[in-house]
This record gives sequence, C-alpha cells and structure tokens, in this order.
Amino acid sequence: MADRLWMWGHHRDFFLKSKKDREGIAHETRIDQADACISFGIPNCCCIRCGNRPEKAELPEYMPQFRRLKRFAWSITDSAAEKFDEKVEIGFRLADEYPNLTHFWLDDYFYEDEKSHMQPFEKLVAVKERLTERGMRLACVIYGDDNGFKESFRPTLNLCDEVSCWVWNGKNIGAMADYIRRLRDFTARPVLLGLYMYDFGGNRQMRAEPMERQLRFVERLLDDRALSGLIFHCTPLV
Repeated sequence: MADRLWMWGHHRDFFLKSKKDREGIAHETRIDQADACISFGIPNCCCIRCGNRPEKAELPEYMPQFRRLKRFAWSITDSAAEKFDEKVEIGFRLADEYPNLTHFWLDDYFYEDEKSHMQPFEKLVAVKERLTERGMRLACVIYGDDNGFKESFRPTLNLCDEVSCWVWNGKNIGAMADYIRRLRDFTARPVLLGLYMYDFGGNRQMRAEPMERQLRFVERLLDDRALSGLIFHCTPLV
C-alpha cells in the first residue's frame, strides 16, 4: 500500500512566508520536501510551487533531493512566476534529468477569478500527448466542497490520467464519501484522494477525532481499490 501514498510538497518556507497567522503552526520550524516524505515513510511527493518557491533560479540546487524518492510530480499550474508554457517546458527538462518524475499537476485549476489557471483546452491536449509519449501522467485537483463538479470541468478531468479530490473545510469531512461518489459518477478517471493534516478552511489544527475518522475511512477505500492513492497535505506540516 505504501507505493500508493504521496505527500503534497511545498517549499520549507511555505508557512514562514505566509501572511496568515494559522493556529498551532510553528512558522519558524522548516523541513524540506524529501525529508518530510522519508520521515513519514511515504515514497512519493507532489512538488507544488506555491508563492513562487522554489524560484526558477533555485531549481538546480533544489531538485536533487527528489532523487531520494521513488516518484515525484511537478506542477504546471501554481502560483510560481512563470507563464503556463514555460512551466511546462521546465517540467519536461526536469523529466529529462529525473527519470522518477512521473506526473504533471494542474493545481487550483478551476477557479473562475483572479486565481484561475485555466488554459485553452487544446494546450492541455498537446501537453497530455507529450506526457503520454514519455509514459508520464497528467493529474488535476478538484475541491468537492468548494468549486464542486461543474459540467465545464468534465473535458479537462476526462483528459487527465488521475483526478485528486480534496475537502477544504474540516467541517465537511463527514461528507467525504459523498464527494468521492459524486466524483466517480462525474468522471471515470482514477481518484487520488487528498487528505489535509490541517483544517485550512477552519484555520485551526486538525482535531484527533476527525483525523482518525478520515484515516479509517480511506484505509477501507484503499483496501477495496476504490482509490488509486492517497495524498497527505503537506510537507511543511511535518
């Protein structure tokens, strides 16, 4: 089962640079992505650039840590400074150098405001074709309790090899089974379930009882092969 486990990876300064005062997070305590995964016994990491970290100039020194993991992923939509096309090309150059880079990620893709990362569909098709030629995969994030399951999302999700479902608000954890059922009805793509280790929607630490409830629930789904994998969010919390 361990091979189906991932961690959502952010730069070690993710919380240090945060403008939000989040309950219970020690902003000065930092850990790199690969170290966080190894400490949890999780072999795979989604390297998602948030707040433009790591910066493009940092990548030659930053990326070798991922050689220590079985697999890692690269975000092509995120809050890094480059435009979409350049992020894609950076990713393919990294794939030439790192054979264990297996996925490209569309993170926060469906927002319909200033945070939107949506691209012309034909661009996504071209990226998917290049990934398929290399035996790599395209994955996309969707929030069951935020932007939901809109018909306009379906072509993008169906293009992807895997879809990752997340429940942003801790108060909605009890509805997780319903979100997964709705997603499986919405698209036939394999589901990677995102599991928060902090209640970002409620801006508070994840309490022990809902965290244990999540783990027991997803353990059954993994055993039943109802999920292709599980992603713990996120490495700076370790």
